[in-house]
Formats: sequence, C-alpha cells, structure tokens
Amino acid sequence: MARSNKKIALIVAGGTTLAEKNYLKVERESDLEKWIAEIPELSIMAEVEPLFLCGEDHQVGIDLWQNLSRLIFDNLGKYQGFIVTSPMEEILINSLAVSFAIKNLNKPVVFTSSQLGRDNKPIGLGIKAHLIDALQVATMDLPAVGLMLSNKYIRAVRATESSDPAVGPFSCPDESFLAKVDFGVSLSDRIRPPKGEPFLANNFGRVLLFKYYPGLSFEKFDARAFDGLMVNALAGRAFDERLAGELSGLARPALAFHPSWLEEIKKENILTITGITKMTALVKFMWALGQTKEPQKLQKIMQEDICQEFLA
Repeated sequence: MARSNKKIALIVAGGTTLAEKNYLKVERESDLEKWIAEIPELSIMAEVEPLFLCGEDHQVGIDLWQNLSRLIFDNLGKYQGFIVTSPMEEILINSLAVSFAIKNLNKPVVFTSSQLGRDNKPIGLGIKAHLIDALQVATMDLPAVGLMLSNKYIRAVRATESSDPAVGPFSCPDESFLAKVDFGVSLSDRIRPPKGEPFLANNFGRVLLFKYYPGLSFEKFDARAFDGLMVNALAGRAFDERLAGELSGLARPALAFHPSWLEEIKKENILTITGITKMTALVKFMWALGQTKEPQKLQKIMQEDICQEFLA
C-alpha cells in the first residue's frame, strides 16, 4: 500500500490493549513510544502523530468529552484526519459526545478500540487491525464522527450495539454506513459536506434516565441535582396524564423518547423525540441542555438534524 501524504492525529484515550505483544497498553504518556512502535504499519500508510489524552485509568463523562472535543477542534487545521482510541464500553457515548460538540465538522474522526474478553485479553481482530482500517478511513474525505470496529465505518449517531459476531460490536438500524473497508475503501453516497465553518459547542447538561412503566411516579423526586430527565416512553401515548403532570411540576426539562412514534405532549417543559437511537437521544439532550434551558429552544434543537442523526 502506498503511503498517504496526509497527516493524521492518533489520540489515545484508553482502549489500547495490543494482542500481539504481551497485551501491551498505554497506561501513561511514557508508554506511548513503545506502544506505537509495535504498529509499524501505520507509519507506512500515512504520517501519524500520536497525541496522549489519557491512559486506561482514564477520564470519563463530561470532563473527557470536553477535553477530547477541544483537542480535536484546536487541531483541525493541523491534521487531515483523526483517530481516537476509547474503551469499548464507552466508545459509543464518547463518539456521540464529539459528534455534537463540534458543529460543521470538516474532517474524519474515527473511533476504534481493543475488544477485551472476560479475562481482559483482546478478542477478535485486535486493535492493530482496527487501527489499520481506521487509518485508511481517516485519510478519506469523510467529514463525520464514526466507529471503525469491523469492515464497515458506521456514523456514531446511527450506531446501536450488536450481538451478532458476524456484524461486529455495532450496527445501524437502517443498515447505513459511511464507508466499507475491503480491498480498499468504498464510500457511501450519504455523505454531506458541512454547511459552515467548524465551531466548538462542548457544554453538556446532566440528565437522569428512566424507563417508563405504569405507576412510575416523580411526586417526591428531587430534580435539583440534574438539568433534565429523559423517559424511555411507550409507543403512541408516551405515559399517563398523572405522570405528565408530575413531570411538568419538576421545573426541569423532561424528554420523552421512543424510537418510532410518540404523540405530542402538551406540557411546556416536556419534549418528545423519535426517529433516532436511544443513546443518541440521551447525548443529544445532554448537549442541548448545555446550550439552553428554555423548553421551546430545547425542542427546536432536539428536532434539528445536527449531524445526520435521524435514521432514514
């Protein structure tokens, strides 16, 4: 394979265990040189510059999302693409946060990881194979955040967990993908370029997530520790009028979610959303609460297609 002249940033943020060299992983920044030396294929394919953000004992949640999105945004002019390693159990939510934190993203941001079994040893192809595939994608003109853990590059905001080993850890409900890596890289025809200059909006609110069941009550709930609540609702009529009344009295925005269909709820602080994945709805709501707390503005943001998150 001919070397690309593109410069790619490899951001290390956990999920780095190698199967090929005594399960070597990046615990601290001083491990990075030895770790990257075990993957010489990367330097053959492109000019790769590793950037250490955190090791396996890593940052989590909003702090990580803000630091990671800031690091990518501040370097958009320096690199043609980005690869991010992330622990498998957090890779989806981390990639979703970056998807919303950088608007009008004009470079590929490819998340990948080392899949670990119950014995904490890598399974499957291992992160070396994932990184080689991720690098091929990172050199392409793909302005989006996605997951590279199989031969398909999946947009993060459309990904759901998969239990089919033949598919990989994640799949898309609408079977869409950004690119496929086989003997080369074939691109999807669903890629749209950004409409403006990139800008950073990486504030997030704190959301408490509930699943609705008949009899669920918030009557004595103290919502002050959270900026909003999200309820996984039933299809059609989300929940009963009594619960809707309780939610409207909490003085906090509440989001009713169902993947396919909800009736409108006529309460000022209760929003509804359908047509996207549950995890995307959660992170988008957290992100929206970082931009505003006004229900009307929140509803407008939740219905806006920010990064092609609505399923076809």
